[in-house]
Amino acid sequence: MRKHVLVVDDEEYMRSLLSCALSRAGFLVTTLADATKALALLTNGSAGPDPVDLLLTDFDMPGVSGLELVDALIADGVELPCLLMSGSSDGMLAAEAFSRGCKGFIRKPFNLPVLVEHIQEAIQVGPEPGSAQV
Repeated sequence: MRKHVLVVDDEEYMRSLLSCALSRAGFLVTTLADATKALALLTNGSAGPDPVDLLLTDFDMPGVSGLELVDALIADGVELPCLLMSGSSDGMLAAEAFSRGCKGFIRKPFNLPVLVEHIQEAIQVGPEPGSAQV
């Protein structure tokens, strides 16, 4: 069974790139442009028949940040591995992400195969049989 990754990023190009790459790597991918919609999807159980196995979210988004999304999920009792992405080179942000419950921090730009490895590690799965690595 394919693992379901929810990608939340305000940049359309990044959502498209990640959707294609992660789909090719064997994941089921849902993308959203803002954290508020992600929070509604994850707390209302409206992810459909395929529950979300991992949240991959950008840090810097209009309105609710990626870390605020993680905080809100934890406050609502949603147990979900989260990876935070950011173009910031601030090492304090990575430490903050870990201290607030994220399983990993990915600095943009990143290598897609390395991202896939981080996702697999966070949800503790190996590559899907027959899936292509990106």
